Amino acid sequence: MTDNDRTKTHKTDVLLDKARRQASANLSTLEEIAVALFDDGAAALSELERSLMDNALRSLVRNIESRILAALAQPRDAPRELVKLFGRDAIVGRDHADDYAYPILEKSAPFYASGLIEVIKHRMQSHRLTLALLKLGRESSITSPMEEPQGSIIRSLLVAPAPESVVRLKVFIDAESKRTDAFQNPLIRPVDLPPSVMNPLCWWIAAALRRYAITGSKLDRGTIEGCFEPATKVVIDDLVAEASPANEADGVIDMLTANGQFSADILLQLLSQGEVSLFEAGFAQITGLRKLLVSRLLFEPGGESLAVACKAVGFEPATFAAIYGYTRHGRLTADPAQDRNQDIVDFYDGIDRDAAEAVLERWRRDADFLYAIKLLEQAE
Repeated sequence: MTDNDRTKTHKTDVLLDKARRQASANLSTLEEIAVALFDDGAAALSELERSLMDNALRSLVRNIESRILAALAQPRDAPRELVKLFGRDAIVGRDHADDYAYPILEKSAPFYASGLIEVIKHRMQSHRLTLALLKLGRESSITSPMEEPQGSIIRSLLVAPAPESVVRLKVFIDAESKRTDAFQNPLIRPVDLPPSVMNPLCWWIAAALRRYAITGSKLDRGTIEGCFEPATKVVIDDLVAEASPANEADGVIDMLTANGQFSADILLQLLSQGEVSLFEAGFAQITGLRKLLVSRLLFEPGGESLAVACKAVGFEPATFAAIYGYTRHGRLTADPAQDRNQDIVDFYDGIDRDAAEAVLERWRRDADFLYAIKLLEQAE
């Protein structure tokens, strides 16, 4: 190994170590949020945040619960006692007064798993960021009436000559519209979850429904389990085939790229206009990172990992500073307040580009592979 290689390896290790320490701090924050969500004595979240997250989680569980119960009643030989137990509205997937699975699950272990809590946290942050950026845009147009307001990228693309572009954009807009409730509070749909989170959650909800059925009916356990297992498999298969807003956002970014319209400037413009889903999809494409990791980078309190990723792909310091500044508006109050814009820009300027590229290449590797490497290194 040459001296240059040793120097590059050292710089890479320094950046990775800083990122690992930040990731450890982020995990502690997630654990605090998980406790705050279900422990009335905890204060990691404000009352509004706790209410929003609880409502989103309850709605998510009810969504999957309704799907399982509807699939349960599809076979003609479904036990009538079981169908009757849950009520007709629940079986046909309409809104029903009772929550069956949530009261059983809300105090149990799966909800403390960082995977689910992290997705919920990111959804809250994304929603908050969107509202904050839209508000900034409105205030900017009011305070600068002589300047022509920045045109909406989405609006301009809707009049594109290619019909398939218009169809794809309208599908994306429709998917985005379903991510808030009637009061414009953020929702999480099952398709918003990565498979590693969605599949286990479906089975936990099925297990809770099984417990409810065992308690409320005279059917034997084998019969009940024989009904819920295939019904849950049907739901999981349907969800896997269902398009998500994230997938539709990927399609829009692919379309922009194919038309030669995608660039770092467009990416920054999407963020400034509150198109957070499209920004995340675009950032993932530019960096080659997984969506979950992109969310972590964008909303982490420190910003060091975001700086490394931006440096690796060659963003100008002003572009990174703008991205960092905009994404601070998505912080939950559980994140420490930071007035360190100049510090993070100085950190960005000091990052070695080659070392940042090496770190980014490592982050692109399969998460299970990296986890296996970590476990083996800890065992040495």
